[in-house]
Order: sequence, then structure tokens, then C-alpha cells
Amino acid sequence: MTASSPSARSSARRLVFRLLAATVVPATLLMALEGTLRLAGVGDPTGFLIPTKRDGQSVLIDNDAFSWRFFPRHLERSSGPFALVTPKPERHQRVVLLGGSAARGSPEHTFGVARVLQVLLEDESPNGVEVINAAMTAINSHVVRDILVDSLAVQPDALVIYLGNNEVVGPFGAGTVFTEQVPSLSTIRRRLWLKTTRLGQLFEQWLTKPTGSSSGWEGMKMFLDQQVPADHPAMETVYAHFEANLRAMTEQAQDAGVPVLLCTVATNLRDCPPFASRHDSTLSPDQLAEAKEHRERAAEFKTRGEFDQALAAYEAAVDIDRAHAETWYRLAQLQSQLGKNSEARVAYETARDEDTLRFRADRRINEVIRTVAASSPGVELVDAEQAFQNAAPQGIPGVEHFWEHVHLTFEGNELLAQTILPQLLAALDGSSSGLHQSSTPATGTTEEDCAQALGYNSWSRYRLTEKVYRSILRDAPFTLQIDQEERLAEGERQLAQLKASGAETVRATEESFLRAIQKRPRDPWLHYHYSEFLRSVKRDFEGCLEHLQVLQTAFPDYALAHSKAGLAFDKLDRHEDAIACFERALEIDPDSADDWSYLGQTYGRAGDNDRAVEFYQRALEHNPAHGGVLNNLGLAYGNLGHSDLAVDSFRRAIEAAPDLWDAHFNLGRQFAESDQPDAAIETIRNLTKQRPDLAGAHAELGQLLASQNRYKAAAKSFREASLREPNNTSYQYNLGAALAMSAQATEAQAVLEQLGSRDQERAERLQNLLKQIQEAQAPKD
Repeated sequence: MTASSPSARSSARRLVFRLLAATVVPATLLMALEGTLRLAGVGDPTGFLIPTKRDGQSVLIDNDAFSWRFFPRHLERSSGPFALVTPKPERHQRVVLLGGSAARGSPEHTFGVARVLQVLLEDESPNGVEVINAAMTAINSHVVRDILVDSLAVQPDALVIYLGNNEVVGPFGAGTVFTEQVPSLSTIRRRLWLKTTRLGQLFEQWLTKPTGSSSGWEGMKMFLDQQVPADHPAMETVYAHFEANLRAMTEQAQDAGVPVLLCTVATNLRDCPPFASRHDSTLSPDQLAEAKEHRERAAEFKTRGEFDQALAAYEAAVDIDRAHAETWYRLAQLQSQLGKNSEARVAYETARDEDTLRFRADRRINEVIRTVAASSPGVELVDAEQAFQNAAPQGIPGVEHFWEHVHLTFEGNELLAQTILPQLLAALDGSSSGLHQSSTPATGTTEEDCAQALGYNSWSRYRLTEKVYRSILRDAPFTLQIDQEERLAEGERQLAQLKASGAETVRATEESFLRAIQKRPRDPWLHYHYSEFLRSVKRDFEGCLEHLQVLQTAFPDYALAHSKAGLAFDKLDRHEDAIACFERALEIDPDSADDWSYLGQTYGRAGDNDRAVEFYQRALEHNPAHGGVLNNLGLAYGNLGHSDLAVDSFRRAIEAAPDLWDAHFNLGRQFAESDQPDAAIETIRNLTKQRPDLAGAHAELGQLLASQNRYKAAAKSFREASLREPNNTSYQYNLGAALAMSAQATEAQAVLEQLGSRDQERAERLQNLLKQIQEAQAPKD
């Protein structure tokens, strides 16, 4: 063998040095720069959990900056709050719940499945158990994959995954607004890793050009332009990413020795029409016209009660245009009406799957979940989809368990928890800390027991029902759904029922809270709900603050706890304390338009309207279309005498939030104060047409008409107000006065007789008015 020459060896050494210079040296420099940036405090930690100290104990808390890797900063999402002692106490057990907003428990996470599971497990655990709600709104498997890895630090005894609704609209999905749509999985993982580094964060900030004011979180209506048909090529990538992420998650859990409960996803089929439909793109104009003709004939047949003919016409329509979601939904409704429940369920599922605004997990998503569960060691399938079918009328899930498309009512959360519970108990029995000495069955904790333990009473139900039907469902994309007026009318009927016959008395509600707190005195969310009851119903602001203190102590970095305390201090006219609370909340979350607005309100109540305007404008920097802030800004301008600016602000508030009735009131009042009575009357009259149930609107219109000496018309408005609030003696007095001034003395006397037994002071005033009018009309000698 011939020895290598000195020149060859020299060339080899030069090549090695060049390679080192090209790779190792830059890598070393980058590592040194990364370390320097971290030491200098540049950038943010992006893990799901942050270690800190509380009362001398090491704890892990939730990290809001985690979501910045997946969302623009002004749209950050959060989970928690929670504070978890580390290391985990001996024989103490932890369950981590992972998923999106349905798993989190929207629209009120404190009544979600994690909280119900907590109650169900507490009686089973001799050594303590925690159910950690690590779910987050608008996230999908790309996000949950990283949450799961970080969650292993809390030493969970089991992981529960309820996930799949947001695979299309969440980060990196085919219909997302947060990130690039469907890049390769390797590209996604590299980008997410880069954002964990301080260098990556600096680079991103350098690349991201300021765009001025950014609207804040606008919910589902942000996705209106992101329609994705079922046959879109990107959907195959979505399903592949979902499966790959689920497999990565189950493998990580298996490596850590943590059992996984992987749940299929239930959706509202019966009472959630498609958000958007499209026609089959391969059809000719003649075929589209034929399908349309069948749909129109079906609607006519159904109107005439000729249901068999209507059914045949809808079937003919879907045979031609199989992609049209709304037609499938109409067909399903009719099949269900005719008792064809199996066929109806298939048609409802097809309507969901063909919906081009893809906010619900479809068949393929649940197929992926079942496939991964069946082929992954240490993973148990929890078939929630089947459980909800079994519990629903005709086997088709609807409003008995869902608020709208996917979010669960309390009954729905309780059903999901009870579905998870048996397999969760089995998983915990096998964990190192051992839930039971033996595999004893779960106790018979009922839905009523859970509701009582969590402070879910008829007052809570009313508040949630009102939020859903008067806020969420009155916004896009729900406004695009067919039969929407009927659903809203049903919501109003439910609210009236709760208010009139089903609602507990104030005393009974308070007693239910106190019983729950007595049994679970350390539960901060019980104290939170009781504080809200004391603030909004009893107007007991001192008591409200006392119970909010429990929440603030449990979660000192939770902005909402400080905001709520600020609102209570503000009502007590303790403005300095209120300002301190709002400033603390803004230290935690400086992008909160609400807290900037609350700060402005407090300065306004303290008489400093210039500062109020300043802070309202700060709020609008974070959310330019915040109707409430614009309304408050209008009030501040009005107090400063800037009538034109006030009117402009109220109009912008109404444009941003047409259902913000206070803005309509305030616009009308501003016109009145600006000596524009006709504009004031027109504004409030329009409000009474939009919301005829608002007694205050009719009363305001009456006052405006009376100020113009239009007493007959004013009396009509006051009568409308009195009909809606018959116990309001102010409305009755104004009705009697308007009747008297419009020479309707007999009717005015009848009002006086009714008023006399209920409000003596106003009755005397009305009697004196009638007497004065009679004397003025008496003939002179």
C-alpha cells in the first residue's frame, strides 16, 4: 500500500479546516450570540410552562408568550390560569386535558369538561387529584403537539386529548388566517423551533413590518374569506398533518410512560346548518339550473305539506349537486321529520362535511383518531362521537348538548366527562400513585351534584344563554346560517322561561353559592362566580372584592382577576384603587383593549375626561373596531362638549357593533343635547323597531316626544314601556302625565288609580298635575 504524499495530507487538512470554518465556527458564534441575548433578557421564553416561586414553593405557571409562536401577538391565545407545585406531591395525581376551545369549555371554561372531571375524580382520590386544563381556543394539532411535550414536566398520570375541530382553521391549516397555509410538516417544525430561540424572535421582529393599528380577536368571523371545499387538494395535507401530529404525541407520551385517552370529536349535526355552501365545480350551467329547480320545487312541496314529494325533489337535487351543503341539510331535516333517522344522520353528516367554513371535525378527522388509537400502544380510544349519538334524540346530536356548532352546554360537558371517566379511572388505577386500592367503580355523582359543586345554577345558566343568543349567535358567521331567526327566537323564549319560571330567587342562588364554597372553600373559580353574582345582582361591591381576593391570591398573574377588582373599586368610587388594579392588569396584558377602556372609564367617573379620552384612544390602538370603547369615547367627548366628535364616535360604535344598544341610546341623547330633536327622535325610534323588547328605549322615545310637546305620541311610547315593565312606576307616572297633557283625562285618571297603591309620591305628583290642568281648563268668571 502506497503512503499518501505530504501534499495530499496537507490538502486533506485544509479541507477539514475549511469545513470547520464553514460550520463549527458560525455555529459556535450563533450559540454565543443566543446565550448573550438570553442573558441580556432579550426575547421571551416560549415554552408552554414557566417555572417560578409562590410562597417559597417551586411552581409551573402558564405562559401567554407560548402562543406567539403560532399567532400574531395581538391575537395571542392562552390557557389556564394554573399554578402547579413541582415536583408533584407524593401519590398526588394529575390529568392533563389537551385540545381546542371545545375541550377548554367555551363559552365559559370554568364549567367545562376539565372542571366536571375534577369533581367526578375528587371523591375517588384519597391523595388529591388535579385536572389541568391545557386546552386553548383556536388551536389545532400543530400547537397541541408542543403543549403535550411541555406538559410532561408536570408529571401527569394521564393525558386526555379532545381535538380535531380546528385542523383546517387553526395555525398552518388550509383555511387559517394566522400563519402560512399548509406548508410541509418539516417546514412547520423548523419554523416553530426557530421561534423558540432569541435570535429567531429578533429575526421575526425585523422581518415583520409595522402595519399600524391591528384589530383584536374577532372570533369566527375572521375566517369568512377562508372557505375550503371538501375536495380541495390541501385537505389531504391537513389530514396527513393531523395523523402525523397525533402519532408524534402518542409516541412522546409512550416514551414518558404516560397513558393517553384519545377522544373522537362530537359536533352539532341537527341544529347547526352549514355556515357556507358551494356548488359542484364540475357541473354545467344546465345541471346547476336543474339542481336549483329541484330545490325550489322541494321548498314549495314542503310548504304545502307534501313531504314525500319534497323528499324526492331534495334527493334529486343532491344526486346532481352533491357538494351543496345546504341542500343536504334541508334533506336531512325532512328525513328526520319523516322518521328516517338513519338516513337523516348520514345527510346531516354530509352537510357538515361539505360546509366550506370548516369549523367542525368531519368524518375523516374522526377516522384518523380511531386509526391512531387502534395502532398506538398505551392509547385508549374514547368514542365521544358515538356517546353523543347514543344520548341524542333519534341519534342525531343537537341543542340538548351544544350551544352552537361544537361548544358544549353544561349537560354536554357532563356527558363528555362521564364518557371519559371509566377509561380515565382505569388509567389512573394503573399509574404509579394509584387512584384506588382496587378497581372499584366510580361513585354515582350526578349531573346535579356536579352543577352544585361548580356553582352552576339557574343564574349561571341565564348568563351563559344570554351570552350565546344575544352576542355570539348574533355575529358572523352564525348570521349566515339558514333558519337563524328561528334559533334566536328560541333563545329568547329560553331566556324568558328562565327569567319568569325557572330562575332561582336571589336568596336561593346566594345560598347555592355558599353551600358550594363551604364544601370546596379553596376553589378560586367558585369564589369568582360568587363575586360576579355579588357585583352584578346584589351590588355588594365590598363582598365582591373579598371573594375576588381568593382568585387574585391563587393566580396573581391573571389579568382578569385584577380587572374585576378594578370594576368593583370603581363602583365604590375608590378611583385610585381601581386605577391601580387596571394598571396591574395592563402590566400583565398590555394589549387588552378592555382594560385600557376600563382605565378610561375610571378617569371619566373621577371627572378627568381628558385622561379618559387618552386611554380610550389607547384601547382603540389595540382594537379599532371595539364598539364598547367607541361608545365610551363618545360619552367622554360629550362630557367635554365636543358634540361632533361624540356623534362620530357613537356612529362608529354602532357600525362596529350594531347590537350595542347603549350606543343607539347615547347617540339619540347626544342629538337631543345638541338641540337636534328630530335626529334624536329618529335614532331612538329606530332602536325601538330593532329591539321592541327594550322598555327603556320606548321610555326614552316618550321623553323626547314629550319635550317637543307631542304628548299623544309620547303617551303611546310610555304605554309600550309600561307593558314591558309593568312594575316600573316611573314609566306609569310618565304615561299618566302624557295622557293628561294630551287631554286624555279619563285614561290618566285610570293610571293614577293604579299608581296610587304602588307609589304614593308619584301618585300625588300626577294628581297635582291633573288638578292643575283641570283648573287651567276651567271657564273663567
